[in-house]
Amino acid sequence: AVSPTITKSAGSSVTTLSYSPPEGLIPEATNIMRVVFGDNATPPQVQTVDFSFEVISVRKAAQIVNIDINGTGRSARPPGATYVGQGAAGGGSVFNGITASSKLPDTVYPDGPFDDNITILGTNLVNSLGQPSTVSFTIGPVCAADSGATPGQFSDNYAALNQDWILVGYLGQTSRTADFTIDGLSDAPIANLYFYTRLDPRDNNRFSCGTYIIPGTTGPEPFPGRGVFINDVTFFRNVPVVNGKISGTFTNTSVLALMSGLTVELPLPQPYVKSFGPTGTGLSSTTPVQINLQDFVSQVVPGSIQLSINGQTVTPTVNKSGDLTTITYLPTGGWPQGATINVKLVFGDTATPQNVQTQEYSFDVLDEAKAAKIINIDINGHRTGNPDPTTYVGMGAAGGGTVFNGLSAESALPDGTDDDFITVTGTNLKDSLGNPTTVGFTISPVAGGNSVTDQGVSADMAPLLGDWVLVAYFGQAPTDSANFVISGLGSATNANLYFYSRGDWPGGYTIGDESPVTFTAATGGFTAGNTIYFKAVPVTDGQITGNFHGIPNAPNLGILSGLTIDLNPAEVAPPGPLSISMQANQVAISWTGAGTLQSADAVTGPWSDVTDASSPYLVSPSGNQKFYRLRQ
Repeated sequence: AVSPTITKSAGSSVTTLSYSPPEGLIPEATNIMRVVFGDNATPPQVQTVDFSFEVISVRKAAQIVNIDINGTGRSARPPGATYVGQGAAGGGSVFNGITASSKLPDTVYPDGPFDDNITILGTNLVNSLGQPSTVSFTIGPVCAADSGATPGQFSDNYAALNQDWILVGYLGQTSRTADFTIDGLSDAPIANLYFYTRLDPRDNNRFSCGTYIIPGTTGPEPFPGRGVFINDVTFFRNVPVVNGKISGTFTNTSVLALMSGLTVELPLPQPYVKSFGPTGTGLSSTTPVQINLQDFVSQVVPGSIQLSINGQTVTPTVNKSGDLTTITYLPTGGWPQGATINVKLVFGDTATPQNVQTQEYSFDVLDEAKAAKIINIDINGHRTGNPDPTTYVGMGAAGGGTVFNGLSAESALPDGTDDDFITVTGTNLKDSLGNPTTVGFTISPVAGGNSVTDQGVSADMAPLLGDWVLVAYFGQAPTDSANFVISGLGSATNANLYFYSRGDWPGGYTIGDESPVTFTAATGGFTAGNTIYFKAVPVTDGQITGNFHGIPNAPNLGILSGLTIDLNPAEVAPPGPLSISMQANQVAISWTGAGTLQSADAVTGPWSDVTDASSPYLVSPSGNQKFYRLRQ
C-alpha cells in the first residue's frame, strides 16, 4: 500500500489520484496497480480497478535506432506511413521512416517505367527517443513495393510497418541479393539486429523471410517475442562491429524476400554477456555451462558473480583474462539425463553506482535411453535435372539425437528418363544416436524428386523438406497411393509416428483405424504445418503397415519427405466409459477409445472377448442376465 495524492475540486465530479515514488519508477520494471474505493451510498459500493504498465530504461532506449522502410513500387499508392511504437528491442516509440520508391519521374501506373535496382540511404537517424544519433543505413540494389492488405490482416498501426517494403529476387530486381551497411556505430563492439518482414497468411508465409549473411555471425537465433512482434523478426545477437560499421548481404530463399524495416540495438557502456551456453534441447549430460562476459567501459568484478542452477546456488570456475571473464560449471557426474536445466547468472561491474545485471536461460539434457528408441528417416528424392539431395542432421519432431537415416529415392535413369514407380527401402536403420537397430522401412510405388528452389522452406530445413517421394504426380500419376511397412519393431506394443512434408501437398495416411492428432510439441523447425502426427499406433507382429495417398482436390498428390518412429511407450488413453441406452427394442452398449468389449454371465467371470464388437454394440434384451466390460 502507498499513499497517493488525492484531489477533488469543489463542485467537481472527478476525483484524481496521483502517485510517484520518491526515487522515481524503476527502469524496465512492470508496475501492477490496484485502486480500491467506495462511495457515499448506503450501504457503500466498493469497487476495485487493476492495471499495469512497464517503465522504459531511458539509457537503453537511447541506444536503440528503429527504421521503417516506406516502400512504393508498381501500385498507385504513395509510400506508407511510418510506424509509431516500440520495436522488437523495446525502448522508445520513434521510428525513422526511409523512403524507397521504384517509380521514375513521370511514371504512369501501371505502365512504368520503374527502376527495380535502387539503393536507399538513411543518415543521422534518430534513436527511439527521437534524439539525433550518428547511425546510418544503406542497402541496394533492391526494388520497392507496398501491398493492399486484406481488411483486418494487420492492426492499423502495425500495417504502417509491414505493408510496405523493399524486395530482392522479384519484379526487375535480377541479382536476387542486396548488400547493406549499418554505419556510424562509433566504438560499440557489438550490436543486436532485428530485421522485420511481412509474414502474409495469404501466401502461407512462403515468399517473405529471406536470408541475412553477416560476417562474424553463425546465423540468427530464435526471437522470443515482444509486443506485436512474434515470428516476423529475424534476430541476430552480438553482431561484431568492425571500424564502426556492420556489413552484410540480404538474399532470397525462394521466389522473393521482403524487408520492412529493422532495429539496431547498441550496448550500454558496461560489461555485457558476449556468449552463453549450452542452449536448446538434446544436450549431452557432460556439456558444461559456459558464459563469457565482455568488459565495455566499466569492467566485470569477479567477486560479484553469482551462479544458480535450478534455483540452487553453485560455485563455478571463474577466469578473467584481459577484458574477458569466463564462467564455467558442470556438476560432478554430469547433468541428470532428461532434465531441464535453468541457469541464472548475476554479476556487477566497477561503475559507481554499480550496474548489476542478470542473465537467465535454460537447456534440456538428452535422455539417451529414450533417444535410442527414436529412428529418424530422411527420404533423399531425386530425378533427372534435380540437384543432388542431402541428408538432414538435427533433432526430429520426437526429440532425441541428431542422426537421420538418408534413404535414396532415385527416379533418374541413365537414358535421361525417370522411373516413377520405384521402391524406397532401408534396413537396420540407425537410432537417433547413430547406433544400428532392427528397424526397417519400405514404401512403393513412388516417384522421387526434389525442388530446384526450396519452395519457401527455411534453409536449415531444406535438406529434409526439400526432397521427397510422391504419389499421383509425374509419371506416377495413374497410381494415387503407395503402401508402406515399418518392420523390425520387435516386442514394441505401439509407436508414435511423425510424417514430414513441406506443407503444401502433405498427402494422407491410412493406418488401420488410426487418425492423426494435432502436433503441438514443436521441436526446432517442426510444426503442425509440416508434421503429421499419429500417436500410439499399435504394432502387430513387430510391424506397422499403411497406405500413403493423394488427397482429392488438394491437389490429388502427396509428398513424403521423411518420418520419425518413436518406440518409447506412448501414453494410451484408457477406453470407456461404457454407457447403456435403448435403441428401438435393443440395448445399445457404447464406449470411446480403442478398448475391446468383453462379456460374462456373472460379474466374477469368466470374461471373454465379444467377436467383432464395435461401438455402439446392439444386444437383444432376452435370455439370462449378461455383464459387459472393456479391456485395454
